[in-house]
Amino acid sequence: MKATFGWDAATKVLSYDVAVSNVRPADMFLVALHRGDTKQLGPVIAPLVRAGFIAAKGQVTLRDSERDDLLAGRIYVRWYTRWQALGDGRIPVIVKNP
Repeated sequence: MKATFGWDAATKVLSYDVAVSNVRPADMFLVALHRGDTKQLGPVIAPLVRAGFIAAKGQVTLRDSERDDLLAGRIYVRWYTRWQALGDGRIPVIVKNP
């Protein structure tokens, strides 16, 4: 999976460009933005790539607590496929223009 992020502090908007490789669209369930420490699975903040797709671009407006987690390194991306329905992998969100 490849993901790039941008951060606009004034509007609290996280922009994203996510693409999953080596998975057919029919086998992709979800790519989601999560919050949590490195040793825990945290709740989903927002879906980034929905079922049946392998790429998406967009924006998510973060709440103040989510912004704090982003800047502290506690926001990450996790993906879900037919073979890993409970989630597979974890990529920390690193933003441009922090």
